Amino acid sequence: MKRSDKQVLKEIQKAAKRSLNTIHTISEKVYDDALALDLNRQALKYTEIEDKTSKYLLSHKEKPYSPKAMDKVKTFCEVQAGTLLNTSTGHIAEMMILGNSKGMIQMYKTLSRNEDAGQYAMEMAKEFVDFEEKNIERLREYL
Repeated sequence: MKRSDKQVLKEIQKAAKRSLNTIHTISEKVYDDALALDLNRQALKYTEIEDKTSKYLLSHKEKPYSPKAMDKVKTFCEVQAGTLLNTSTGHIAEMMILGNSKGMIQMYKTLSRNEDAGQYAMEMAKEFVDFEEKNIERLREYL
């Protein structure tokens, strides 16, 4: 497996795990049933994307991305601070949109540094970015 493939796939995993962690942390603050359902659907798709990339890496004798404990703590603190004074549906949707946007930007940066990545890595990156775009579209309805 090429280094560029590993980097792209691990960035996908990192972004998916970060999003999952955010959804799990913020879910307890969501009081809108429709938004809660949308976030749970997103979590399922992030899990699916993360599983596919993990299996691919493992099948090529590569170690999947493993988040550091501090990353989870950082996300927890960011969510707590971001919702300290405002847990409205619109505010939570805005926080999630910002997170999705950051994930897409980071993915585009990774792709530009790894243009020679193989077909599978590029397909997974496209699937991830397309999913992030759909999430943003869906979350805009809650603003």
